[in-house]
Amino acid sequence: MRNKLIPLLLILLFVLAACGSNATQTTTQAATAAPTCRSTLPANLPTTAAPPPTKPHKMNMGPHMKMTAYRPATAQDMARVEAIVQNAHACFDKYRDYHLALRDGYRIFAPDVPQDVYHFANVPNFQEAQTTFDLAHPSALLYSKSGDGYQFVGVMYSAPANDTEDQLNQFIPLSITPWHLHTNICLPAGDTSTFLFPNNSLFGLTGTIATKAQCDKLGGTFYSSLFGWMVHIPLFGSVSAG
Repeated sequence: MRNKLIPLLLILLFVLAACGSNATQTTTQAATAAPTCRSTLPANLPTTAAPPPTKPHKMNMGPHMKMTAYRPATAQDMARVEAIVQNAHACFDKYRDYHLALRDGYRIFAPDVPQDVYHFANVPNFQEAQTTFDLAHPSALLYSKSGDGYQFVGVMYSAPANDTEDQLNQFIPLSITPWHLHTNICLPAGDTSTFLFPNNSLFGLTGTIATKAQCDKLGGTFYSSLFGWMVHIPLFGSVSAG
């Protein structure tokens, strides 16, 4: 698993390096203690309401995207996601100032490509996620474009591509926020600095090549999946997986 991960880490480091980064106050109050940032949450949380009705989400989005299967929501799922969101606010609301995210080692993934959601990726957190799931260490912070800057909208967690859906469900309930996986990716030989968002290209996340045979024929490198499972947690807006 470690050997398979090394090329993906090199790809992520290369893209982030090519893209570049683009440019506490302590209060004492006896009434209530400030919320603390946690790496884990209790497995069983108290439930206060019945889960809302949910609709099945799409299991696939073309040859390059796979989503976890639909599961009916439970009251325990709702309680857990609410706790995860509250914890994320305690951990990451400070990053509403995106300059602070850049200062703390997050780097904008493909900043020159127009996107609905921009990923401020953290390579050490991504690497850690391949062995340990930590709510305090997201693989990316999510932003939307706002004028000349960015507006914080959520966080992204990741997990190994070979994790089962039951394992993913233990991290973040699939019924509330489905996980997604980028699949069947062919990377071109040579310069790969723009392979993820090519214009009318055969390669990359939006390319027409979707099989190893097609990729081999053109001298590319085929990945059955790239970067592992990912899940977006909205905090201040929409964070689609597109």
